[in-house]
Amino acid sequence: MTTYLVTGGTGLIGSNVCRLLVEQGDSVRALVRPGSEYGPLTEIGVEAVEGDVQSLEDFLRAGDGCEFIVNSAALLGGAAQNIEEQKLTNVGGSYNAYDAASTLGIRCVTLSSTPFLDHRETLTEDATVAADWSDDPYTQTKGAAFVEAKRRAAQDGADIIVVIPGGTYGPGVVLSRAMQATSYNRVIRGAVNGKLSDYVTYPVPWVFAADVASVCLAAATKGTSGRTYLAFGAEDAQSTAAWLNVALEVAGRDHRITEVTIDPGDPEAEARYGATLVELAQRRFPVPWFDNSVTRAELGYAPRSLRQGMEQTIPWLRENGQIS
Repeated sequence: MTTYLVTGGTGLIGSNVCRLLVEQGDSVRALVRPGSEYGPLTEIGVEAVEGDVQSLEDFLRAGDGCEFIVNSAALLGGAAQNIEEQKLTNVGGSYNAYDAASTLGIRCVTLSSTPFLDHRETLTEDATVAADWSDDPYTQTKGAAFVEAKRRAAQDGADIIVVIPGGTYGPGVVLSRAMQATSYNRVIRGAVNGKLSDYVTYPVPWVFAADVASVCLAAATKGTSGRTYLAFGAEDAQSTAAWLNVALEVAGRDHRITEVTIDPGDPEAEARYGATLVELAQRRFPVPWFDNSVTRAELGYAPRSLRQGMEQTIPWLRENGQIS
């Protein structure tokens, strides 16, 4: 039996990592904040260790005896972002994960993002960071953590692997976290319940949450140290409206979501969608948006199609009273 330490275990991706590990018979510890809603994790067999990713001492205490760290803790983007808070978790927490893994002599699989990468050409596992990044807190902090992970792996030989998920949706173990304000599940709920009629246009590589978790597990045991893996879905990137319209089809709804184009510097758009999404809407992306053939080949990755993901997500939302 292998023992894993998971951060962000109550979140959508982290809880799926925990669930898959328990299902395959491994031992799972989750570093959780005191007072957080981690009861659903302990109910499925996860050992909750109270602490904070901002504390290296807590990391070392929780990671003692573990073979792997899966670092999925993060403060996400959205309409309201605080740079100092995001630095503490997205940067400081990630650095602590790297330091703890190095001290304990184990591998760290860390979750990253895409906004700071160079999108002038099709995104692959060898993608580099862009020359200029957006100044929104999420992009700045996740980018800093990515750069440091790659630097440590290249220069110090640190056993760090980066997994970059796409726009992640689907069932989670902790319902409140799976439906939090920044979650795409919440967007699905709004669309299906008729609360959403349009969405800003930019391409997203949609992916089912359990598929992202499967990449994290495969990276831990089969991945190449220092490598970046792309946990995206079966189809190329699509707009949010197109993605939501698949959800509406699966849910049996007649209405559809329309595309919205944003003019640069539109203050109303930023207030509604947040700085990260507005910045993405101004970019021009290549077609295909990504090529993750290395991830598929090295890790045996075979993600669900968008429709298959929705056929599991819509019933889960109904069972939990989120949609009628």
